[in-house]
Amino acid sequence: MTAQLDSIEFTRYRCFRERQKVEFGRLTLVYGENNSGKSAVVRLPALLADSMHQESEGLNSNSELLRGASTRAVQWRGGLGSEVSPDTEIAVQLKDGDRCEWILAWEDMKRELGVSKLTLGQVKDGEFDGKEMSPPFSGLLPLSSDSKIKELWKKTSWLGTTRVGPSSRGIPLGRKGRIWGDGSMAEVKVLDSQKLRADVSRFYEATVRQKIGKESLGGDAERLVLEPTGTASHTVAFGESGSGLEYMFAVVTAAESLRLEGGLLIVEEPEAHLHPRLHQALAEFLIKVLADNSTAQILLETHSEVFLQAGMDAALPSALGQQEVAIYWTRAHDDGSASVERVMLDELGRPITPQLEEAFSTMGVMRKETLRKRYSDAD
Repeated sequence: MTAQLDSIEFTRYRCFRERQKVEFGRLTLVYGENNSGKSAVVRLPALLADSMHQESEGLNSNSELLRGASTRAVQWRGGLGSEVSPDTEIAVQLKDGDRCEWILAWEDMKRELGVSKLTLGQVKDGEFDGKEMSPPFSGLLPLSSDSKIKELWKKTSWLGTTRVGPSSRGIPLGRKGRIWGDGSMAEVKVLDSQKLRADVSRFYEATVRQKIGKESLGGDAERLVLEPTGTASHTVAFGESGSGLEYMFAVVTAAESLRLEGGLLIVEEPEAHLHPRLHQALAEFLIKVLADNSTAQILLETHSEVFLQAGMDAALPSALGQQEVAIYWTRAHDDGSASVERVMLDELGRPITPQLEEAFSTMGVMRKETLRKRYSDAD
């Protein structure tokens, strides 16, 4: 069975001084105000995935998730008691009980965050039978490790907040790679696979009445084009389309790959640059992908109320179910630390804790004030 993420625990990681635990459903949504730790939460599994397959030990110091900073930036930098270790602690557990615990310590000589202690094992009947592992490590695991955690990371895709669409100039033939970061490799995959191109095109045809095709630019390059599904007969290069169509392209492509292969898809702000109607279409599409492949998981950082409603609908027994949807609220505290709080849902997918009411109350007030002013001005 394909490895699935059950939970991640972290202590002294970025803005999270105290131990936090995030339990994952098939669909996991992370909400919170700006600078409250949302990105830190959703980027952690992506950073671990990006660090699994490298020659050097520890976190990948060249990962784009660090945005040019050193791995020191991953550690909590605020105050600690004199008897508290500054080391970062991270634990990952899979649905089948496989568990890995790391203690990461800053090494001045190497100028990197290295593995101080690594424990691997299984959780059975609530007990962890972990054994401490010795170097050499390839990234974060022993060279000889066959842990299913490696399998999960191989099937992890991450899309950040800055995403690019297909190029008008086309791309050279023969490029390979996984969808990661800015989504530039999504174009390569869609050009290379007729099935994937048809799958992605189906979403565009249904939502914006545009079919995706490809066009040769000579012997060594090709590009994607959009063809209207109505009576118009002209085509345009995909790269000349609206920014919203381009921005969601990598998300749709990665999701279609997820539908086919399973794994974990992480997306920051999937709703960016989209009209609310496309928020709804994209949210429903992602949930349908999860319904079609029981081995798939999606983790989203979002501000969208539409995605929130879609997530609560997905928690209904007739959809994914209550146990398959997890919603979190990140909260910044006055002392500079942050926390992650689970938004509990009842059997009908309704929140039974107050975080979301608190979170979206400001938006509701703003809407009322806007309407009041509009009607007042009309009078």
